[in-house]
Amino acid sequence: MARNTGSKALHEVLYPKLAEEGSMSTFEIYDWMNNQMTDYKVGHNNRKEPRWRSRRSWTMNQIAQTLKVSHFFNKVGERREVGMTGSKRVVSLYEVVPINDVIEKIAGKRHTQQNYEKTLPSFAIDLYRKRRRELLGEDT
Repeated sequence: MARNTGSKALHEVLYPKLAEEGSMSTFEIYDWMNNQMTDYKVGHNNRKEPRWRSRRSWTMNQIAQTLKVSHFFNKVGERREVGMTGSKRVVSLYEVVPINDVIEKIAGKRHTQQNYEKTLPSFAIDLYRKRRRELLGEDT
């Protein structure tokens, strides 16, 4: 999980949604992520009226590649869909991996060059630190 690609933000938004909804296709995820409307002020600080806009937009490629390499999501199959132009496409279906399984896998790595505390989403950092301390034999 690279730090500068927005994958951490994508994980923080998408993991609770997929945990609640179940499996979704990459196109459904893309559509949901980019149609999330939030109320925030755009432009000047003195703007009084709120504007409803998507907080951040992701491309289909960003979403697909992040889901492909992520520890938090598992590909469970593929589905054929018909697009708006009538063309057929194959999309992957993803679901969440239980958080305890992910933390066990990541914390159990002995040799790593990646600092997971910087790249893990906020909902997983405390669990990771706790499990890492247990594996290293440190008492809390």
